[in-house]
Amino acid sequence: MAGGSKDLAASVADAAATAEPKAQGPGEEAKALVPSASPSPADVKEAEAFWDLGRKGGGERNGQSYSKKACFLKVLELNENYANAWNSLGACCGGTVKGQAYDAKACYVKAVEVDENYALAWRNLGRRGGGTVKGQAYAEKACYVKTLELDETYALAWCNLGLKGGGAVKGQSYDAKDRGAWGGGGGGWVRACQVLELNENDADAWRKLGDAGGGTVRGTHYGPDDCKAKAQGK
Repeated sequence: MAGGSKDLAASVADAAATAEPKAQGPGEEAKALVPSASPSPADVKEAEAFWDLGRKGGGERNGQSYSKKACFLKVLELNENYANAWNSLGACCGGTVKGQAYDAKACYVKAVEVDENYALAWRNLGRRGGGTVKGQAYAEKACYVKTLELDETYALAWCNLGLKGGGAVKGQSYDAKDRGAWGGGGGGWVRACQVLELNENDADAWRKLGDAGGGTVRGTHYGPDDCKAKAQGK
């Protein structure tokens, strides 16, 4: 593959942090636990309204204009236990909530502290090098493993794990023995192909397989251009 594994790593790292892939599981609904001091019903309703506005890229509410990031900040001022908003604020490079500054990593930590089953936020935390969640340290690779333990069909997380040399997921070891053939992706790229065996409509997996130089899915070999065409639904 032209450019080698450096280009591959950059491609994986540049995947959209805010995308809600099918592999995420629960979708885009609010992920919130009951806090010790629960927000009022009115605040919960207003937080939902700002969340919806933020997902649309921002806009006007109550006569005032809000950017996308400002919407997520408003959500968290109203309800600090809104995991999706923490994740989205992290994708916006962080911000200040109730006088406390949070960088992107801290936002992802907050997201998984609110909802430990939030696969997308675990992956994003891994992409920031990992972090400490409820007193337990998670290295970058451990975050990807955690993501895949929650959602084994998350192709991009398999790619991330492959780039770190593979690892054990639910007792099954995925090593990097195929690293050369998979452009530095290792076992993670092999697993991405297995994901495509199960769901050949996974655009992200096709895109990443194309970046890796192509591969064989269901007995048919696909080159880079073929994979990119499949990613576009052609």
